[in-house]
Parts: sequence; C-alpha cells; structure tokens
Amino acid sequence: MMKRLRIIFLLSLTLSQLFAQDLRKGFVNPPHSAKPVVWWHWTGSNITREGITKDLEWMKRTGIGGFQAFDVSLGSGQTVEKKVKYMTPEWLELFRHTAAEADRLGLDMTVVTAAGWSETGGVWVKPQEAMKKVVWSELQVKGGTSFNAALPLPPTVNGPIRNLPKGGGFGGGTAKDKTLYADQFILAFKTPEAALVSAKPTITNHKGETIAPEALLDDDLTSKIKIETPKPDQPIYLQYEYAQPFTARSFSLALGSAGFFPSTSMRPGMLQVSDDGKNFKTFHIISGAQHDIRALPIRTFSFPEVTGKFFRVVFLSGPGVTVTTVGGPDDTGGFMGPATPPKSFDIAEVIFRSVARVNRWEDKANFAPMFAFDTFQTPETGASSAINPNEMIDLTSKLKIDGTLEWQVPAGNWTILRLGYSLTGAKNGPAIGDATGLEVDKLNKEHLLSYMSQWSNPLATALGNLYGKSLKYFLVDSYEADAQNWSENIVTEFKNRRGYDPIRYLPTLSGYIVDNAEVSDRFLWDYRLTIADLLVDNHYAALTEFAHKQGIKTYGEVGGISMPIIQDALRNKGAVDIPMGEFGMTQGLGSGAEKDWTSPADLENQKAYGGANDRLNAHQADVREVASAGHIYGKKVVAAESWTGGGYEAPADLKFIGDYWSTQGINQFIFHTSAHQPLDTKPGNTMVGTHFHRNITWAEQAKPFVDYITRNQYLLQEGRFVADIAYYLGEDIPAAVPYWEKLRYEIPNGYDYDFVNTEILNRFTVENGDLVLPSGMRYKVLVLPEKMTMTLPVLEKIEALVKEGATIVGPKPEKSPGLVGYPAVDNTIAMKANEIWGVADGKFIYQNRYGKGRVFWNAPLMGIFGQMGIKKDVEYTLPHTNTRINWIHRQTADADYYFLLNMRKQTEDISINFRITGKVPELWRADKGTTEPLAYTIDNGITTVKLHLNPQESVFVVFQQTTTQNQKAVVDKSVDIVNNLSANWTLNFPEKWGAPKQVVLPQLISWTDHVDAGVQSFSGTAKYTKTIEIKKPAPNSSLILDLGTVKDIAVVSLNGIVLDTLWKAPYQIDITKAAKPGKNTLAISITNQWSNRIAADARLPKESKILASGGGGLGGTPKAKESGLIGPVVIIRKR
Repeated sequence: MMKRLRIIFLLSLTLSQLFAQDLRKGFVNPPHSAKPVVWWHWTGSNITREGITKDLEWMKRTGIGGFQAFDVSLGSGQTVEKKVKYMTPEWLELFRHTAAEADRLGLDMTVVTAAGWSETGGVWVKPQEAMKKVVWSELQVKGGTSFNAALPLPPTVNGPIRNLPKGGGFGGGTAKDKTLYADQFILAFKTPEAALVSAKPTITNHKGETIAPEALLDDDLTSKIKIETPKPDQPIYLQYEYAQPFTARSFSLALGSAGFFPSTSMRPGMLQVSDDGKNFKTFHIISGAQHDIRALPIRTFSFPEVTGKFFRVVFLSGPGVTVTTVGGPDDTGGFMGPATPPKSFDIAEVIFRSVARVNRWEDKANFAPMFAFDTFQTPETGASSAINPNEMIDLTSKLKIDGTLEWQVPAGNWTILRLGYSLTGAKNGPAIGDATGLEVDKLNKEHLLSYMSQWSNPLATALGNLYGKSLKYFLVDSYEADAQNWSENIVTEFKNRRGYDPIRYLPTLSGYIVDNAEVSDRFLWDYRLTIADLLVDNHYAALTEFAHKQGIKTYGEVGGISMPIIQDALRNKGAVDIPMGEFGMTQGLGSGAEKDWTSPADLENQKAYGGANDRLNAHQADVREVASAGHIYGKKVVAAESWTGGGYEAPADLKFIGDYWSTQGINQFIFHTSAHQPLDTKPGNTMVGTHFHRNITWAEQAKPFVDYITRNQYLLQEGRFVADIAYYLGEDIPAAVPYWEKLRYEIPNGYDYDFVNTEILNRFTVENGDLVLPSGMRYKVLVLPEKMTMTLPVLEKIEALVKEGATIVGPKPEKSPGLVGYPAVDNTIAMKANEIWGVADGKFIYQNRYGKGRVFWNAPLMGIFGQMGIKKDVEYTLPHTNTRINWIHRQTADADYYFLLNMRKQTEDISINFRITGKVPELWRADKGTTEPLAYTIDNGITTVKLHLNPQESVFVVFQQTTTQNQKAVVDKSVDIVNNLSANWTLNFPEKWGAPKQVVLPQLISWTDHVDAGVQSFSGTAKYTKTIEIKKPAPNSSLILDLGTVKDIAVVSLNGIVLDTLWKAPYQIDITKAAKPGKNTLAISITNQWSNRIAADARLPKESKILASGGGGLGGTPKAKESGLIGPVVIIRKR
C-alpha cells in the first residue's frame, strides 16, 4: 500500500511539474491565439493593393495576431485618385488579395457585417425586410350610426416615432428613401371619458408674448416654434391659461432634435400650476437628458390629477450631454468637438391632457431607449382615463384594401385605432453613399438570414477556398441602429413566449391606459421582454448560427457600450463566439489624453461620478458586462475595442490604461485603430484614433509593447476567473450592467464578482454551498437586484438553490412584474417569498435559514463574508493614503495567479496577502518574459509576500509548485550609482524633418525646451551618442543603465551592439555583458510621437508644412509633448 501511495504521489508531482512547465513555456513564448488584434479601417474608398500588403506585413513583424476589416466613409490623411467602392468587382478583388496575404502571413482575418461599423444593413435590404415601428391614427366616432369611410392613414415617414423623420447620426433620412406602411390591426374601443374633455388654452412665454397654439397642439412632430435657451440664472417658460379650471393628468413634451445625438436636446425643467397666474406650485420635475445619448427628446409624463387655471412648463439651463455635431474630419483632424450652447431651441409639442397616459410610454414601448422603468410606474388613475378591454372590438377583418371601413357603431363615444407599421429608417453606417442602405429587421430571423446570404455570397465567391480558411470571423460591432418595436411576426412570437394574446393591450403602444395603470405597465414589461428575446434569438444567435454553417465564428459588441437597447445584454454576448466590450483613451466623448487618465473607481472616490453621461462609467459597466458574459458562458477570450478616441499616444501611455482593463477581465485587446495606409505619406491615414499603423513614428519599435500584451493575454486567457459574488441583474429589460447608478450592494475590497442573468441563474447548481455553473465558475453568494418584483419561475429557482445550501442576498419579492398569471400569481409569489425569507425583514432581522442555505436582506456583504468565514482573496498594506492595487485572479488545474497593477504614479512597497496556501509564489514579468522567486510566509490559509512596485507597474504573482515549507527568504541585492551620464551628449537628427542635423546638449532636456524651433517641433527618431568610461565590475555584480525619463521609446546600443528597446518606465537595461573596461560608445535612439510635428505644421502656411497631412482623430490638432532623453542617465551597480 505504501509503495502504491508513493507512486501516486510521484505521478501527481510529475503531472504538476508538467503543467507548471506548460504555463511557464506559454508565458515565455505565447501562442498565436494570445496575440492582440487590430481594427483595420478602409477609409473613404481609398484602398491600394500595395498598401494592403505593407499593412499586413507590418502587422506580422510587429506581433499582431490578426485584423478586423471595415469599410467606412470616415477618415483622413491619404487620398488616392482611383476610389475602390464597397462590394464592386475591384473591391472584391482587393478583398481576395487581403485574404491571400493573411493566409500567407498567418494573420486571422475578420470582416464586419456591414459597410460602416453598425450593424447589419445595406442597399440590398428591401423595405419589407427593414426595421419597423408601430404607427397609428385615431378617429373619434359617435355610436348609433353606420360608419362607412376611409380611416386616416397613419404616418408613413421613415423615422423613430410617429411622423418624426429620421435624422441625426450616421445614415440620416433623405427624400429618395423608400417608405413602407402596412396595416396590422383595427381596434375600436369606448373613448375614455377624460379624453372627451376639450379645452383651448391661451399660450404665452416668459416675456408675456402670445404664442400661436397650432404648432404645439397639432399632434405633428414636424411643426415647431423656437424659444430662447435658458441661462443658469434665467429660466424660461411657456404658460397655458384656461378659461375655466382645467384638470391635467398627463403632459407631453417634444423638443426638436439638434446635433448628432438627439437626447442632447432634452432639457431639464418642471411643471407648475396656479389658480391666479401669480402663485405657482411645482408638481412635476422634468429630468432632462437621461441615461443615454441616443434617447429621444419626446416624453409623456403622467401624474396624480392637478387642477388649476394656469399651467407652466419651465425650462432650466443645462443640456444633458455636451456634444453637438459630427462631420467629416478636416485637415486638423477635427471630428467631434465640445458643445457650444445654442441661442435657441425648437419645441414641437407641449400638451397638458385631461386624460392620463402610460407614464413615459414612448420609452416603455421602445420607441427610444431608457433604463430603470420601475422608477417610472404609471400612477393609478380612475376608470375615466382607461380603455375597458372587455368592450374592445377587433375590426381588422372589416378594413378594405383602400383603407375604408364599414361598421355599425354601437351606442356611445368610440375611438377607432388604425394600427400598423412603418420603417424606422435606420441605416448602416458610417458608409459611403453607394454602400448605405436600410438596416435589416432585428426581430425577424427570416429577414436576418436573407440579409446575411446577400451580404456574404459575394465575399464567399470572391474568396473561394479562403472563405472560412483565411476569413475566420464575422464581427458585429456596437448596436447603433436605434430602437425597433414591431415586426410582422411579433404578435405570434409574443403569444408563443408569453402565453397570452397581446392584441387587446396594443393601444398601450400609443400611450393609452388599458384596463388600469398597473395592467398597462405589466403588459409593456412583457412586451419589452419579448423584444429582447427576439433580438438575441432572431438576430445575434441566428447570425452566429449562419456563420457556423459556413465554418466561420463571430466576434460581437452586442449591443455595445451604453447602448440601452431593449436587450438581455449578457444573453446577447453569450450568443457570439467571442464577446467584445469597449474602452476609450479618454474619460469623455472628446479626444486627447491631455490630462491624466482616471480610473472609474477613483472617480467615485473623488465624488466626481458623472452619472449616466459619464463615458468612463459606461466603459466600466460595459467591460464588466462582457467579462461576466465570457466567464458565465464559458468563453475563453473576452475581447475589447481598445483605446478608442486617442491620438498619437506612445506605448507607455497605452499600457497603464490597458493594464487597468485587464484587471477588469479583458484578455484580448483589439487596437482602435490601425487604419489602412494606401500610401506611405506621413503621418499616415487616420480614422478617429488611437492611431496604430505602419506610418506612426514608432511603428518599427512597437513589437516589445505588443509582446508584453501577448504575454499578459496568454495568462489571462488560461484557466478560469475566480470570484466570490454573482450579481443577478434581474428580469427587467433592458437587463444590463447599470452604468447610470451605483450597485446597491457595494463590492467590498478584496473580493471579485460577475454579473449573471436569468438564463444563467437557471443553470446554477449547488456544491458544498457554492453556486456552480457548467462553465466551471463558482461563487459564494448570489446577490439579487434591489427590486420588489420577481416572476414565479425565478423565485422557484431561488427557492431550490437556497434549499440546496446556497447563500442569497437581497430583498423579498412581493409580486410579479409582468402580466403572465396576473393577478393570482402575485399571491403565490408573496406566499412563497414569505416562506423563503421567513423572519428576515431587512430592518431588524437580516437573515433567515431555509433548507440547507440562508437568505440575507439589507446586510452588508463584508459582514456576510465574515459570518461565512470567507477571507479576502487579496489584501494589502497601505504605505500611502492613496495606495491602490487593482488585481484579477485566475486559476488553472494546478496554478493560481494574480495580475496586479499599481494604480499610482508612485513607488509602492507593500505586503500583500493572497487566499492561497501550500504553493510557492513567483514573480512573473510580462515585459521580458522573466520569472523570479519571491520571499513568502504561509499562515492560516494565507500566503503573504512583499512587493516593490514601480509607478503604474504591473506584475503577475504565480502560485504553482506545491510546498510544505511555510516560509522562505530571498536576499535583496544592494544598489549604488557608479556613474552619472546626464551631461554632454551629441544629438543627431535625420534630414528633411525640420530639425538641424546635429546639436550638442550640455545637459539633457526635453526637445520642446530647446532653443531651436526645429528641435522643438521634431517628431520621429533621433540618436544620442556619448563616450563613457566604465570600470570593470566586481565579481557577482551587474551594471544597469538607467535612462531616467524617456519620451517615448529608447533603443539602446553599446559599442555597436543593439541591446534592447525600452518603451516604459523604468527605462533600465543590464549592460554588464556588452560593457568593457575603459572607453565605451553609448548610442540611444529616441522616438517620440507625431504630435509635435503636427502641432508645428498647423501654424505654418501650406507650402512650409513638412507632413503630407494634418493627422486626424476626435480631438483636432494635438499639443506638443515632452520628447527625447530627459534623464537623469546613470549607471547603477547591483551586487
């Protein structure tokens, strides 16, 4: 027996060592699959065969793993005489050449699923296949008569709602666009009593001027008035005076869309009422721009009835988002600038109604995006405002082809609702005109498959055997096609998925209350859930299924950063092979990393949280969302569109931001962007930025940075993520990580988390108290959203999990959010919830045992973990008050490892505890692929190590080799400076770039501080040389050359031997082997960014400019930046 045990032990030890060797080997020499990828934009039809080959060869020698090809209308910097337009024979031939080159070079090829970057649309999409919205017309008729006439035709215009034309954004509407209208249902119902009230107000403005009422009351979103923009100290208002006291129960406001994003037009304000026109009382607040830049400035508000003779809508200063317009880039690279407050704005509709409407029905019916619907419940109203569904009559079969209706009207006042659909007018983009067409219906699988066939067939024909071989992926970029709330199949799909007929409730889509306020809100909840189901099943999953049948996989930003489409975001991301998120180079919508980048966590600490319109918080939510999707659905790769919106930043600028998002779960960077370079002119062709292509200054010095990313990504793709908390997003649609508010149960320091959705919730099992998924993920607790609603199937799943030993944290549900099973289901939910939550009330008693598990309510997670005995996964000392270490933990069969990032521009000497025992820690550095031992102690299940971290440094701490030794020491080497080399350098510049051939530097300074204007403005590579004296090093010592501050990349040579490329701090290199006693020739080639030359050229007349173009991107002309070898340069001896 002992011999057998000894053999088993030795075998397990051998296998452990093999696994350890594999992980180490992959880290030193990562596989192709770990390499980053680039977005590769073909811009404005400026494409050349030669440029394609040069671009791809540069990617190959730089270490890039592949590219994702786009054809877009935007871009600037290089123009060719002969344009090559999308999908023409010439274009397809170049696409074939691209595939052949990718195959030759071993690059993974991806193509986006439409011209532009969003989404699935093109000129071949027929109107019947395009995105649709509900439209309607109403006719009031009196009963007791025979009706035989044409019904008013609903709006047929392409646009987001009613008769509002498509506008704003890419692919706006034109007079040539085809339209489509089709009838769906003709419904007659008794007109609610409150809707029969007719009152004509006199309208004046804040100056006392009379306003003609027609434009504001005509139910026409195209007729408008102008009103001056309010100032911070000067609100403006419109006043409605009625001849008799008027009772208002709802209010509709429509402002004219201005600028690229329509929601920027919605202004904050308030509604006021008065009996005498002098003393006004505020009874409702208008919140202004909200949640998303793509929302419509059209809203209806319901409130408890208010009576008065005078009503005001008061507008306050402050639009929601400070972005005005997007146009074609100019020579200075301008693209999206800051807003200039307009002097006036348009108002299309201001209506106080006596009849209540569904509160915010435009959003609830998905004419526009919104979150947090539960905060906009419709107030209960009397029967006078509601349609009685039992008296509704379906007249659809009586409508004739010419739109006439013959009907014997029963007694009473009736409304005939002619309900149909027209097109939203959404188009793919930004694409050239010949490649721009309607977006395909996102809710109809048949239309999606038709689109994919027509789009992919020319590609498959052109590529032949390279289709599915060289071309390996389709990319679905971020969803920017706006809202859709109808498709021909939606009623049938609704019946199949929700189990009841929606027809009697369809008037809620036009704002009517059916039955009562709660029933109407519940139906619209079910309706949004159905749309979300159709989006994932009939669009994203169908697209992936189509691709798989052709031997191709899918990437997807589905739906994308701060895209509050009606979706289950995690399901969407789980439907593609490689889910993608997005992070930017900046914190706002503008450009330029001119100020230090701040992490989302720091913004919160600084009380600088920008709310729903703060893009950095949106990036945080999007990245955590996509990372969670990757973990819970078992996706090895979690990708991200990376560093969007920057300029010509250097690798060191990109590293820290990239490292941060690595700690949040991203394990494949996709550079945004490497625009196609049809020519060799400098500074190259650009598309938005950050610019990463073969014509940037540091193109040939990029590989060490790319290798660093690759090593990081290799480890972050291996194994599985380790987290303790599963945060359930709930059932409300949109189900997405909330970027517009903080999490109710804040994540305590030292623990990590994922988000889960209902689909994943139903896959949970319980093992030893852990919540376990088929993907391998395990969690200690499941946190519920702070909502009092839950469907019965979800509650039953929660009950089963708790019975089996799970720990659940969250409030006790009271009722269902939808109409399925209503009203009986609410009693069932309340009874079952009372059983599970038991004595816990969230006020005085915070937990209850049920079965083998527990539920907590209003208890902090830190306290819960204390009760459960779950120690922090990571805990560290705080040498400074602002010390912050970000981290992520991954685990393989035999190893645990942590990626750690010093978030500060300061050195940190910390003691750090890891929730690991019985394994030896090692320090792995991705920049060089080196590993080294660490001193450690193991005590009570915790391993403690001490780390010295340079400013913004990142490292891996890897636990692999098992040990029974609880302590190990590592001797630190002593360090002393033996030579200061900061004086007397010769600096040589290349010809024809505006700088003198040579300058002598008594002391090292930034080029921007030099007296010579050519040196100040230089961009590119210049060489520093100096003869230095080196003494023979002592035995067992080494010589380290420390360059101090470098802007931006240094290639170091000693005695003619190229030693290394240094691209980040600390700029240090071991010169022991290359140095010789006595005189040595030191050469350091420094490369900076294009910014200095671009900034200088912007001030020069055209004939004096050195560059071929002015760059490009979101931020316009960049500022000159510190450049060169700044030092101090010293030689350090280690022994």
